[in-house]
Amino acid sequence: MSAPANTTMHQSWCGSRMHCGAIVPQLRWARNLGVLMTAATADVRERVVVYYNVTHLHSISPKIIVEKTVSLYSNSPTLYLASSSPRRRELLSQLGLVVERVPQDVEESRLANESPESFVQRLALEKARAGLATLGVRPPRPVLGADTAVVLGEQTLGKPVNREHALAMLQQLSGGEHRVLSAVAVVGRDDLGQDREAVRLSESRVCFRALTSAECEAYWATGEPVDKAGGYAIQGLAALFVERIEGSYSGVMGLPLFETGELLQQFSIQILRHQ
Repeated sequence: MSAPANTTMHQSWCGSRMHCGAIVPQLRWARNLGVLMTAATADVRERVVVYYNVTHLHSISPKIIVEKTVSLYSNSPTLYLASSSPRRRELLSQLGLVVERVPQDVEESRLANESPESFVQRLALEKARAGLATLGVRPPRPVLGADTAVVLGEQTLGKPVNREHALAMLQQLSGGEHRVLSAVAVVGRDDLGQDREAVRLSESRVCFRALTSAECEAYWATGEPVDKAGGYAIQGLAALFVERIEGSYSGVMGLPLFETGELLQQFSIQILRHQ
């Protein structure tokens, strides 16, 4: 990225929870220096690049470009997440981890004679490998991939493709028990400095109460089932459907934190450390 002609570039760090357009009212300019000044009051920072015309400093209308967002605690990520899922990012942030996303588009079809368990573990590992390849060079931190499947018998219920598909899946789950398989994979250098791949699998059992057609229709209308495996989100309104769960709540959400924590320890990421 290069500065426009006849301009000077100034870089600074800006504290804000807001997007670029909302930052502008907070800016205070020292006209003789052209220095961008802001108060770092939030828990994230945005690196801001400002271009200004040095010959018309008295009437500055700065062009601001937010390059990246990082934590106040670190200028680099704790790990890379090969997923676009906001739920997985939220769960990792809950552990205090600084995450940079490198979303991957991996074909999510089961192979012939592939078990559901092997299926989710393969996809999690493929996503992590693809994320590593996207970064281009060996990153200083590991890449994490994950995959979740709702399983009824030996049938995997993926994300609904339309309204009819979602309603059919909810009726299949109504009044019975199903499994949720969540796999997490990490690739990178382990605590011995060796290149390594590791995968863990979490299995949970979820029991739904009987659902009426009207409830399924109303749930679809909320928009919540659209991008969810099995057509429901346990952390959302679908909690009303769940009679009981045996296993990992975070695994049903999409990332089993127990297994994730154990894996990350092998890659020199200690979430809880003695101070």
